[in-house]
Amino acid sequence: LNLIINTSDDIDIYGVRVSPDVDTVIYWLSNNIDRKKGWGIKGDTLNLVNESSSNWFNLGDLDYRSFLFFIFDFLNLTDDYTMHLAVGTAFFITIFTSTASVLTHRKHNAVDLSILKTFGLFVILGVFFGSFLAAILKTKYLILFFSIVVFIFGAYLLLQQENTKKIKPTFSFFPKAILGFISGSISAPMGITGAMMNVPILRFFGYSITKAIGSDAAIGLVISISGTLGFFSTGLYLDVSLPLSVGFINIPAFLIFIPI
Repeated sequence: LNLIINTSDDIDIYGVRVSPDVDTVIYWLSNNIDRKKGWGIKGDTLNLVNESSSNWFNLGDLDYRSFLFFIFDFLNLTDDYTMHLAVGTAFFITIFTSTASVLTHRKHNAVDLSILKTFGLFVILGVFFGSFLAAILKTKYLILFFSIVVFIFGAYLLLQQENTKKIKPTFSFFPKAILGFISGSISAPMGITGAMMNVPILRFFGYSITKAIGSDAAIGLVISISGTLGFFSTGLYLDVSLPLSVGFINIPAFLIFIPI
């Protein structure tokens, strides 16, 4: 298959060389395109740039994982742990962006911190489990997991119907425990803060859209911290010895992205 793709719109943004048309073709061919917008990854979120300076060009969270992966792959830092390094580094970056997001939502009284006492606790357990699972998977299987989850949640977001009825929030212990663990377990190998799962979960149990998004920001901060610790410790345990990295966290990539 030979393709001719426009590269005249390529730009350097957020410290990364971006080829939007090349990305779009890849997303179309892999059936990961957001069909409503015609660009970007379906089901993607923008948590990483929510608190950044405004710009006409947005990169989604899954785009960031993709960019980190391709950067590390291009530099040939590692054959076996390229995706692991991208995910661990992304988690470290999102600690700071998630903190800013939580503080902003708290100003508008849109964060239910009580959700962290139960749901958040099992999210943490799930993240540690997911981090361990990711550590023992080879890069190609982690990429496969990443692709399958993106496809499933993209299909869900495409087919879901918004419930406009007002429901009183009711979220008992067992659903919190089970869904929290599942959310954390999936978020860790994906390197995401779980918005594509947690917001629909909170909405299903009666949270308003504002409260669901604000509370998810707090859950996302917990996932970012837990994910960073998980990939940091598993990398040290496996003694991966990656260039300019501590565990599965690449320091130069972190320093490049964090000023955004």
